[in-house]
Amino acid sequence: MGALARLFGTRKHKEPQHETNNHAISTSAALMPTDPRVIRPGMAGNWSSIASNPIVEDPRYFYELESKALVTMARAKVKGAKDTVKAYQALSAIEQSDATVHTAHRGYQAQMAKGEAQKLKSNAQLAKTLHGLRPGYAAAQLAIAGADQQASNRVAELKSKYLEAMQ
Repeated sequence: MGALARLFGTRKHKEPQHETNNHAISTSAALMPTDPRVIRPGMAGNWSSIASNPIVEDPRYFYELESKALVTMARAKVKGAKDTVKAYQALSAIEQSDATVHTAHRGYQAQMAKGEAQKLKSNAQLAKTLHGLRPGYAAAQLAIAGADQQASNRVAELKSKYLEAMQ
C-alpha cells in the first residue's frame, strides 16, 4: 500500500451512480449542527448563569469571620475569573481554528466536486469524439479487408497460372 493510500485510506470503488436526475441536496443534512449542543436559532441552549453567593435581599451587618471569609473568597474568585477568561479565550481560539479547518475542508470538497464534474465532462467529450471516429475506423477496416481480398484474389490467380504453366 502506498504512502498516500495509507494517509488518505482506501475505499472499494463501487460502480458510479449517475445522479443526472437526482439533484436533491437535503437541507437538514447540509445544516446539521456539528454538535447537537451548539447554540443556534433552533436550539438556543440554556440561559443559566453563575452566582457564587446567595443573594442578600435585605440590608444587614456582617460579622468579622464572615467578612474575612468573603474577602478570601473574593480574592479566589478574582483569580478564578482571570483564569476563566483565559480559558474561554483559549476555547474561543480553538473554536475559531475548528471553523477555519471546517471551512477549508468544505472548500476542498467543493473544489473536488467541481473537478470531478470537469473530469466527467471531459470524459463525455472524449467519448463523443471517439464515437464520431467510428465511421472512419469502419471505412479503414473495410478498405483493408478489400485490399486483403484483392491481394488474395491476385495471389490465387497467379498461383493458378503458375500451376497451369507447370503442367
